[in-house]
Amino acid sequence: MKIALAQMDIKWEDKNNNKIKAEFMAEKAKNKNADFIIFPETTLTGFSFNTEKTAEKHENSDTINFFKAIGSRLGLNICFGAIIKEANNYYNKSFVIRNDSEIISDYSKLYPFSYSGEDKFFKKGSKIVNYTLEDINFLSCICYDLRFPELFRSCCEKIHAAVVIANWPESRRNHWLSLLRARAIENQCYIIAVNRIGNGNGISYCGDSAVFNPNGDMILNCGDKEDVFFCDIFKNDVIEYRKSFPVLKDKRDLFTI
Repeated sequence: MKIALAQMDIKWEDKNNNKIKAEFMAEKAKNKNADFIIFPETTLTGFSFNTEKTAEKHENSDTINFFKAIGSRLGLNICFGAIIKEANNYYNKSFVIRNDSEIISDYSKLYPFSYSGEDKFFKKGSKIVNYTLEDINFLSCICYDLRFPELFRSCCEKIHAAVVIANWPESRRNHWLSLLRARAIENQCYIIAVNRIGNGNGISYCGDSAVFNPNGDMILNCGDKEDVFFCDIFKNDVIEYRKSFPVLKDKRDLFTI
């Protein structure tokens, strides 16, 4: 599968501007024959707690419909992030929309970033979400989730890759790259991580969107430039690596979520 990583400089709370940029990036991915494009967390708004301006109801979400239309027109599978209101609660979500407009992953962030106060605005999710795209099994994750290995470990045998979308600050860049590598090594799977760049609400973001293989080797680093970057992943590489070094057979289920 050919993956496109859309490393965006998200304009703060400016959905219209970000839509133009996202559509341009999706078209670029399609022109390079990508199968799946992945955007950062809170793709069209940035990591804002201004729910009056950024949140949308799930049943008539303009953001969801926007990405459905792009995916259908281009024949492209798309992952993106959005703030969604369900009942009386707000959630930080990651969606995956198949190129036939079917939502195949609707994941609410399990671990809101309490250090920034995110937990006061968004309700934590309650379920792990896996999905299959073109015979590859993926796990959905969002930013701060990366710090909790139990999330990945709980389903590692079922997945070939984990997708982490993020707004990860430059001040903790070393943590970002170290944790991505660790999750790949621990779970013997691909880790595909898409972070934003630029500045949002006074915070500088590092980029460093990256792909790590099941051995923990970084096979792509997007640096600090806004662009679409490409990487091929192979299901059989995960299967064969796990056979050659069968660590997961010794895993014990000591913790559950």
